[in-house]
Amino acid sequence: MTLLAPTAALVAGAIALPAVLALYLLKLRRRPVRVSTTLFWNAASEDLQANVPLRWLRRSWLLVLHLLIASLLVLAIGRPALSGASSGSRRVIILLDRSASMNAREGASSSQASSSLPPDTVAPPGGPAPTGRTSRDPSPTRFDLAKEAAIRIATDAIDQDGASVSLIAFAKEPVLLSPASGSASQLRAMIDAVTPTDQPADLAAALRAAEALTLDTPESDAPPLVALVSDGGFSEPRAKLGNAAFSFVSVGADTTPDNTGIVAFAGRREYADPRTVRLVARLVNAGGSAVSVPLVLRLNEQPLARRALEVPGAAITPGVDGAPPTSTPGEAIASFEIATSAAGLLSLSIDRPDALDADNASWLSLPRAQPPRIVLVAPDELRLDSGASGWVLADALAELPGVTLTTMTRSEYETRSAERGLSAADLLVFDAVSPRTLPRVATLSFNASPPIPGVTLSEPSAKGSYVLSWRRTSPILRDVSLDSVFIARPRVIRWGGEILRAKLTELATGNDGPLIALAERDDARDILVAFAPAESDWPLQVSFPVFLAAAVDTLTARAADLNDQATTSRPLLIRVPAAVTSVSLQGPETLSATTRVGDSGASAGFGVVARVGVYRTIPPIAGSESLGVSLLDATESSLLTRRELSIGGRAIAAGSAGSVGRQVWDWCVLAAIALLAVEWLAYAARMKV
Repeated sequence: MTLLAPTAALVAGAIALPAVLALYLLKLRRRPVRVSTTLFWNAASEDLQANVPLRWLRRSWLLVLHLLIASLLVLAIGRPALSGASSGSRRVIILLDRSASMNAREGASSSQASSSLPPDTVAPPGGPAPTGRTSRDPSPTRFDLAKEAAIRIATDAIDQDGASVSLIAFAKEPVLLSPASGSASQLRAMIDAVTPTDQPADLAAALRAAEALTLDTPESDAPPLVALVSDGGFSEPRAKLGNAAFSFVSVGADTTPDNTGIVAFAGRREYADPRTVRLVARLVNAGGSAVSVPLVLRLNEQPLARRALEVPGAAITPGVDGAPPTSTPGEAIASFEIATSAAGLLSLSIDRPDALDADNASWLSLPRAQPPRIVLVAPDELRLDSGASGWVLADALAELPGVTLTTMTRSEYETRSAERGLSAADLLVFDAVSPRTLPRVATLSFNASPPIPGVTLSEPSAKGSYVLSWRRTSPILRDVSLDSVFIARPRVIRWGGEILRAKLTELATGNDGPLIALAERDDARDILVAFAPAESDWPLQVSFPVFLAAAVDTLTARAADLNDQATTSRPLLIRVPAAVTSVSLQGPETLSATTRVGDSGASAGFGVVARVGVYRTIPPIAGSESLGVSLLDATESSLLTRRELSIGGRAIAAGSAGSVGRQVWDWCVLAAIALLAVEWLAYAARMKV
């Protein structure tokens, strides 16, 4: 027999039993009365003692009877259940938890978890393996223990009550595997075939599914029984089960698990330097002691950084008013900074084995930059005195990888600009052209001053100039060397005054003043080069194409928050070209979806993915050739085992992991009432004259 509420029984026993004994220890304080004789008061004369409030206990069958009645009531408060006995329900619904925390390996503590199972569920050395794992597996998971318990529950319900058993496996979503079955072998095969997931648990959704199965139960039948088999790693729901009985079978050891998990992973590509990516991750430690966690950051499976992070152990908070102590996992933050303009799949992994594998890695998609669309604006007529670089600049821009280059004259630009036909351009390059207006697009100007208030260029100087210094910390110039660049007819950038409407940063300086500068407007940025490349030896040096590539990257790349991740807690949706009719994902599992076309374009929805890992799209989708699905759930990573639940405001203590058993508290109450009736009858017979 098992007590489902042992704490309540202990409190009630500590109050009721001493109270009964105290009543028998108290002595009546008799009032002295004068009488003529004591001849007829023999019983009273035997009790002539000192008038004290207490007396020693005497042999009394009435005391034994009262103690027995109080003990039965205290036992009823503890809600006793007979392990392996019939539950009395003709309808049993098993809720089998297959969330991520159920994949935790019990390790050395697994013997404690399996000790609550019936002896016949654990195979002897060299014997056949129990259902759900192989005999060579030294570390069963919580899910293995849960399947063994579910099989025992189904077998007991069918063999002892002839009940029909329904099976619901749940994680993020409940799945009805068996509506109602009276075959123990069929249910055993179904339970054996259930696979775990890496999703968080949603008990409320599972209870709603179970409630739907109990609606057709006749009122004349015994209430249906809902048996939850889980480690309790979820938030307590506020759902109710109507008239259904509820039983909680807890699996998992009470020892502190050794597990460290990644519960958050996000990043951002910087606006000032789009090649700089900053990443931050949050880790939790469910163990009782601090651990040094080795972290590895990779891009497209290539290691970028390695770091050891000290994560403190979990903090134990004592319970209040008899409640069990609570454990709060320790937390630590890890940050990374990488410099890359490449796109791909970032991964952060813990290079250390522990109880749960699903939270040891997390993935983040680094968006593929769209090919920059560049418009080169040249003078209407290319004359020798126009100051334009012509083919020198056009050929250099066309050689940049991934660039879409369009060339137009100044007149065409002014016409398109007036018609707002340049919104599709990412960058405007002006070759000795000063336009009348600037759209909200980044610009790169050579030998010309854009119409920015407060910014002008001086007249060309007949005296040549070298580049004397440049800002090596700027992302535009940090990879170039300009000390050997000579300009034949340099101009100087000038700015200032109250009409200045932009923030200017000097990037390179010559003999007479600034030669290259960065202007930052409210809605765009501009790079000003105060000379024509064709009037210098810069195009003959390696630094010129390097400068162009860095300038294009800086001006066309946009800051981006890298926190749009695929997780096992929400449906996965990917954008696809309209010509693609179906998409498959190949990874830890294989998924397929049909393309749907909506207002925002074509997309393929795969629902909530069950397993974490890297998936590849077939056919390959540009920008989504591979994607990573992460867990990122602090509740699942904590691996806490719960021994009591609150369902509909009622506390449900965990029962045996072998079978549900039948609660017999009502038998205890009936026995107490019967003993009270016997006492009353004996008293009435004694008082009868």
